[in-house]
Amino acid sequence: MLIRVAEPHPILAGRVAATLREQGHEPITELHEIDSSDYIHDESDLLDASELADAKAALIEDGIFAPREWTEADLRAATKYGWAIAHAALNTRPGINVWSVAEGGTATTEHELRFIAAELRRRAIAVTHIAPCWPVAIEPALDLGELSDAFIRALARYESAGVGLFIPNAAGKSIVAGPDALLDFANIGWLEAARSLAVADAALFRRVLACAQEHFAFDKPRAGISTSEDDIHALPDVPDADLERTFLDDFRGRQLLHVTARSIFADEALCGPLAAFLAAG
Repeated sequence: MLIRVAEPHPILAGRVAATLREQGHEPITELHEIDSSDYIHDESDLLDASELADAKAALIEDGIFAPREWTEADLRAATKYGWAIAHAALNTRPGINVWSVAEGGTATTEHELRFIAAELRRRAIAVTHIAPCWPVAIEPALDLGELSDAFIRALARYESAGVGLFIPNAAGKSIVAGPDALLDFANIGWLEAARSLAVADAALFRRVLACAQEHFAFDKPRAGISTSEDDIHALPDVPDADLERTFLDDFRGRQLLHVTARSIFADEALCGPLAAFLAAG
């Protein structure tokens, strides 16, 4: 099993990678992500026979597939993901390629994932891991002991398709995945550092919060997260002693700091003081 380490600063990435190696895991920091979500046709399940025939003709006309005999299930899978597969074929690079259709409007079925995996192999597309559209949101910075039954069932079905899965926001969650899985541990080091910062340097932490609040609306992922912009606008002004409890023990504060991590470290007024804090720690 691989674990992807993604942190907003090299010091944090080095510390997290070292900890994972001590625990017997294999951390990676370099991978290429191909997001083909914009090329999905989620309406495929709703097409009637005539519309499905038109979709088949379009797939052939666009050069996505050569003429062939389809089962109805395969044709619907081809309609939903065919153009996305073609997009993946044009965008792979040497190394670890994670292909994502995670932002689709309907969950990837087991049959669809098997169809995708077979097409990737048939076309020799160098995708090493797939991020399917899960039936439940796997949110960042939520410390869930167990994910919902829907996720557990989907994970078992997806792994039966025989492809490497990319599981986002896996840090802090009890995920029992197969050996070919790639777990995303993005910003786990930054959240721990932010907890220390809230205790050690309240003034700098408040500046970080202000920056995070400013960027949240622009940095939040397309997929829904539990923390809303209204939650961010309503964050309380608390004494220094309560900063850690309010912003690191509560998932809304953690999600705020998680999704804006890159913007925080890209801020010229903050990057120097934060680097100095991390180096001293």
